[in-house]
Amino acid sequence: MVVDLIGCCRAFVGVSETGGFTAGAAAARIPQPV
Repeated sequence: MVVDLIGCCRAFVGVSETGGFTAGAAAARIPQPV
């Protein structure tokens, strides 16, 4: 299994900047369940 480290970092930053998983996923342009 290959981990997308950049994608994970974008998701983490998006969640921390927006304060929530749904808004963070939208900001990072990834599906929220991921």
